Amino acid sequence: MTTQINPNILAAKILQHAPLLRTKLARPLLCPPGECDAALAEVIKFLMLAAQYSDSQITPSARVDMAWHEFILFTRTYESFCTQHFGRMIHHEPSNDQQKNE
Repeated sequence: MTTQINPNILAAKILQHAPLLRTKLARPLLCPPGECDAALAEVIKFLMLAAQYSDSQITPSARVDMAWHEFILFTRTYESFCTQHFGRMIHHEPSNDQQKNE
């Protein structure tokens, strides 16, 4: 389902559809709007990997994880994105191993 995803274009489309997400991303990441767009693009790249390697547990960087948390809070947008591009939800499942979560 992950055919031809351009993370930068998708991030721009998501932020156009849900402009409040840019504001929410700026708070925890303390980034200017342009960098927040790039942070969301990095989340999309991570989600592509998570979808491709669903049999493995992969851990995002702290910055990507914070941006992912904000994206998930826009539940309808996040669910629609995952369903459209991966055919299923990509759930956030933290590990019990604290070192993997840092």
